[in-house]
Amino acid sequence: MINVIGVGLDPDLDLTIAAKNKLQESPKVLTLASASISKKLEEMLIINENILYLYSNGNADQENYDRILNYIIETKKEYEEVSLAIPGHPMIGVTIVSMLLKQKNKYNYKVNAFPGVSSFDWMMIDLARDPIARGSMLLDANRFVLLNIQIDPQLDIFLYHICSVGTRKAWYRDPSKDNNLEILKLKLLNFYQEDKVINLVSSGSNFTINNDKSIIYSTQLKNIEEMRKYINFSSTLYIQAEKPKNIDFKYLNNLKHS
Repeated sequence: MINVIGVGLDPDLDLTIAAKNKLQESPKVLTLASASISKKLEEMLIINENILYLYSNGNADQENYDRILNYIIETKKEYEEVSLAIPGHPMIGVTIVSMLLKQKNKYNYKVNAFPGVSSFDWMMIDLARDPIARGSMLLDANRFVLLNIQIDPQLDIFLYHICSVGTRKAWYRDPSKDNNLEILKLKLLNFYQEDKVINLVSSGSNFTINNDKSIIYSTQLKNIEEMRKYINFSSTLYIQAEKPKNIDFKYLNNLKHS
């Protein structure tokens, strides 16, 4: 059994009781997160091995994750059960979890997932946005371009992984390197005017609704390159929904008289 366990952005605030119990009872815990998260887990009596060193700065992203995947699978051969602690939620934008799921039949193991509080959860608080009220799209920036995904400007748009647009390499120490935001701009101009305001957001464990500090930088779409120096691996590009233009007034009238 391999457990993928979300520890949130800050385990002191975000770790669920179920996740904490599973980590404490696991015979082997691997942590793919910062040293500070590993330390906080140890303070909760969760002995863990940090494997973030396997993710090498400047290497191709796929090579890094292949290395991590192989290490997890080799570790699983030594233990009946292994738990992988990862930041945020294990099923929201976590490449290694997708890879583990694809390989589970080949290597004959099962995968359990324990949810954690994600950056998206905190972002909804910071921005005071209900993702259902107006509708939302969460997209990986590279897949958005690669798959020619069509977006609706009437929805809130959240573009993840904007630290590595148009590059296979992972420069986590300097995400501005090889980050081709120009490619993303050209794609977004198919849906927005060049003066559309876009926001760079980085959310943390903060309980304040409508927290202005979460917005690192705002500019117009035509100037998206200005954001490059502010982007880090926790940054998300947020584009606020535009006002609806095609309201079905007949349906609205029926609702009023229903």
